[in-house]
Amino acid sequence: MTYPFSAVVGQDLLKRSLLLNAVCPALGGVLIAGDRGTAKTTTARAFAALLPPIHVVRGCPFRCDPAAVWRECPHCGGREAVEVETIPAPFVELPLGATEDRVAGSLEIERSLREGRPVFQPGLLATAHRAVLYIDEVNLLADHLVDLLLDAAVSGTNTVEREAITLRHPARFILIGSMNPDEGELRPQLADRFGLRVNVTTSTDPRERAEATRRRLAYDADPVLFQGQWAREDRALTAQITVARDVFPSTLLTEGQTLQIAETCCEEHVEGLRADLALSRASRAMAAVAERTQVMADDLRAAAELVLPQRRRPKPAPPAPSPPSDWFSGPSPDHSGTTEESVTPPGPVLSLPKLFAPTEAKQDSPDRGRRNPLPDQPNGRSVRTVRHAASSSVALDATLRAAAQRGVGQVRPEDLRYKLREERQRSLVLFVVDASGSMGARRRMEAVKGVALGLLADAGRQRDEVAVIAVRGSRAECLLSPTAKVPVAEHAFARLPTGGRTPLAHGLTLAAELTAERLAAVLLVVVSDGKANVPLPGTDGDPWEQSLVACSRLTRSNLRAIVIDAESSGGGKAEELAIALGCACHPLETLSAATIRQAGAVP
Repeated sequence: MTYPFSAVVGQDLLKRSLLLNAVCPALGGVLIAGDRGTAKTTTARAFAALLPPIHVVRGCPFRCDPAAVWRECPHCGGREAVEVETIPAPFVELPLGATEDRVAGSLEIERSLREGRPVFQPGLLATAHRAVLYIDEVNLLADHLVDLLLDAAVSGTNTVEREAITLRHPARFILIGSMNPDEGELRPQLADRFGLRVNVTTSTDPRERAEATRRRLAYDADPVLFQGQWAREDRALTAQITVARDVFPSTLLTEGQTLQIAETCCEEHVEGLRADLALSRASRAMAAVAERTQVMADDLRAAAELVLPQRRRPKPAPPAPSPPSDWFSGPSPDHSGTTEESVTPPGPVLSLPKLFAPTEAKQDSPDRGRRNPLPDQPNGRSVRTVRHAASSSVALDATLRAAAQRGVGQVRPEDLRYKLREERQRSLVLFVVDASGSMGARRRMEAVKGVALGLLADAGRQRDEVAVIAVRGSRAECLLSPTAKVPVAEHAFARLPTGGRTPLAHGLTLAAELTAERLAAVLLVVVSDGKANVPLPGTDGDPWEQSLVACSRLTRSNLRAIVIDAESSGGGKAEELAIALGCACHPLETLSAATIRQAGAVP
């Protein structure tokens, strides 16, 4: 039993966007972003149950439309007559832990052995053809599955080349993804494939919340009775979809409206033409839902609300005037004294490129382009199989499929396949921020925070973790433990206090301890003038020598570093610190995307 679509309380914008995709599947699906427990999955399932039944070729694993059989279909292609059956519109859920074989398809072992020839077993992409494909927590989907989805979304087909099988089959579906933005943003390549995006929030209306609770309890108590109470409303929506689908081909945009869409996208600085196409299709679908063939101004405005927010870009800023001299110059306060503690807001956030670049040894590997695969792990999920013994785990299914290509029930040594496991590890962006009085003027600290927030934004897009160590007073403090929740990190940076002395040695020592056991890549960002003047707690050693010892602990293969010198004169301790870390040093006033690339960022 499925919760009725009409019984979902509120979420009008979400329900409208789903109905538009029912009318025009070419729209590209819906990305649902919002809080947990806001009926995202419930509404998606209810939407699939609302769709009109579909006619398919009986026995076709790819659900070909009898009225337009795909000529290249391995099952239906070339047939003069086909048998037709009617089935409910399927709802296919893609689990986060699915393997490539499960998604794309693979060899069917039993039939291949029995028939003595390779027989294809369709995957989820075949099952999802002409259906609803739903992905919960789509922002956490593994990169290799995202790549498969992108290929299918672009071409409308799934190409399979594995284990003596080479074929293509249609894979057109209504894609619905849900996500919690606090857990990281979606890869831009996939986010752009969604025609519409809806942000859902928890209701703050007590009456609305109470009604939603009452309905859910009634459904749980007697699903059959509850569904019957809403059956009339759902049937009316199904009929509305059927009529709107018939009207849609006749809906028209005037030349003026087409130009208006283009002008709007230009004003919003939208990249590419996908927004123009989605806005055109969505406005036409809105007119069709209202059983009109002419698109109205209200249709365009309502469609823009669903299409543009996720694609809108800020207006390019004019070149900034030269900063006042006191931003990056001027005498530093006396290091031996203390400075009154203050909190400065962040300055303008800089847009920076991706931070982690593959090393020379990895650039030609089969995992090129993946953020942090960490393959050949004893634990973790199996992502693919290989011929060589990458692990001690024999992949029984892949081994049997290799043997089945010969059509005999005998496994030879050359048939053995092994599991290649991938353990999910997030990369870490670790900030060691000198917030002492030696950092200079209040406005200079604003600029430091703006740079840091730009780096944090990139970490969020890549689903990495971030951590912040503040260096000030008598000892350093881990202001933020490693977290993937970038808004939490942004808040920590926004409230970063300044003032006091510079326990830099303690900050770098904490960084070494924090990263000692991490297998994943680490980017260390040290923001300081390098003028250490406080020894490690409980010692009376030289603060600078202790800082160099901490740097030697931080130099290892999976750690990259960059030093941002807040002192404009250059040639000081910050440059010596960078030499000790084996990295580049950049004055704050010259920091740009180009300097980040030179420091080892992805071009």
